[in-house]
Amino acid sequence: MDFSAPAALDPLRIKDALNAAGDASLVIAEGVPADLRLVRKTLRKVEEGKDPSTTLRGYDRNRATFERYVRPVRELY
Repeated sequence: MDFSAPAALDPLRIKDALNAAGDASLVIAEGVPADLRLVRKTLRKVEEGKDPSTTLRGYDRNRATFERYVRPVRELY
């Protein structure tokens, strides 16, 4: 699933998840360059003994949608 696409969002499910989290903190990593996020996530997968290829393929597959929907909104602010 491409989570950068607006159609991927389920507002009711998001609301339920946030309500279920109770006092847990929500962390939004805004402003961290994509390449650094990709490197960190890939290294984390390797350290966990997982195959990082799914992370890399997902990044490659979803990058175009990010550029189409997410980046333009970020540039407004």
